[in-house]
Amino acid sequence: MPRNKLDTSDFEKARRIRSLIDDQDLLICLYPHLFAVEQMLRLFGMHSSRIRRFHDSRAEAMAYIKTVDTPHWLLVSEQLRDGSGLDLLRDCKRLSNEHLGLLLINRPGGSNLRLARKLST
Repeated sequence: MPRNKLDTSDFEKARRIRSLIDDQDLLICLYPHLFAVEQMLRLFGMHSSRIRRFHDSRAEAMAYIKTVDTPHWLLVSEQLRDGSGLDLLRDCKRLSNEHLGLLLINRPGGSNLRLARKLST
């Protein structure tokens, strides 16, 4: 694939993601690459007047989410520094069914995928 085609595709993906989250409060909870993702989002201009929170631990994310009054988009990796991203999403949904979650699964298939699908219904 020519380099410029790849760049256009990546730019288009970033533009679409930005349009989805631009007017949403956002909690990103990733491990182990949180710093890299945070810097990449800043470089791509994914800043907003809305809330942007970055954590790599389930405990930190839960402490924050318990303090909010507005629904958040939750971008969470399957494994966090101190536990399961799936457990974090489940606990956040228990606090407010209005939170929307996206779980990044490292290993396709298996029980985590089934649980994630069940959580999304």
